[in-house]
Parts: sequence; C-alpha cells; structure tokens
Amino acid sequence: MTDENHHRLGEFIVTGVAFLLGIWVIYVSNWNFILLSLGSLFSLAPVLQIPQVRIYINRKTGRQIFNVSENPFERSFHLKAGRYTRKYSWKLKQGERLVGEVGANQEVSVYVLDLSSLWDFQYNNDFHPLWEAEDVTHASVSFTAPRSGKFYLIVTNEAGDDYHEDEEREEDVLVHVRMRTDQ
Repeated sequence: MTDENHHRLGEFIVTGVAFLLGIWVIYVSNWNFILLSLGSLFSLAPVLQIPQVRIYINRKTGRQIFNVSENPFERSFHLKAGRYTRKYSWKLKQGERLVGEVGANQEVSVYVLDLSSLWDFQYNNDFHPLWEAEDVTHASVSFTAPRSGKFYLIVTNEAGDDYHEDEEREEDVLVHVRMRTDQ
C-alpha cells in the first residue's frame, strides 16, 4: 500500500468514526439541545467534506457557498523513451486557477501554455510558457489564468538545449498527473 493510499485510508477511518460518534451522541441525547448540537456537528462535518455534497449544496442554493472543484482530473501514463509529449487542455475564466501535481520516475518538464505558445512549442520555435517546471521529478502546479481562454498542460521528456541525439533516453517515463480548477 502506497503512502498516499495509507493516508487516504486513515482519513476515511477518522471521518467514519466522527460520523458514527455524532450519530451516537444524537441517539443518546434524549432531546438535550447541547447534545443534539454536538451530535449534529460531529455527524454533519464529515458529510460536508464530501465534494459531491458541497457541489449539490452550491447548485441548490444558486450561490458559491463552498469553493470546490467540480472537475478533478487524474491520469497516469508512460512517455516512451526518447522525445515524447503529453498534452491536456482546460478552458479557464480570467482569475480561475489550475492547481495540482505532476510526478514522474525520471526528469520531465511541465509547462502551461496558451494557444500561441503551444504552436511555437510544437514547431520547435522559441516558446514562452505561462508557467514552467523543467527537468523535475515532481512539480506543484499553481497557475492563475491571466484572461479567459483555453490553456494547455504539457508534460514532456524532451531534453533541453544541452540535448544530444547520441544521448537518447533508454527507459520509458512513468508520469502521474493530478489537477483541478479553483475559483
């Protein structure tokens, strides 16, 4: 079991225990206002941490009560040995944020580009990323859209300026991307 899965299991157990404790306090409260309040707090707090519950409440009230991403994105993939790139896109409003993590078992470069920079990147011209992390095995992405539009997350194992054709990488790169958008 990975550390991340172990951490998630621990969170799930603590949340479940808090919920059951709240239900038990409500059950034994005998309509005592203080115990009812305490039991409600313990039983509702874990439920309100569930993203789907927060989204439902936001939609029903018509207001942004909870700041929650409705579109978590998670992918794992291999970049073949050599010079390969994977691209994902998001439509963002001005001020909206793209946040998350990119991890790899070998060095990769991660960029956030707009359409014109993507064009330059694809055709080996001098491109200007809006956000970048080069030659890393872990990147914490935090990008705020300067304007509304489509933005591209690029993960590549292409080498930088010091790359030589005779230094071809021999192993595939395992990459894990986890992103979400925030207001």
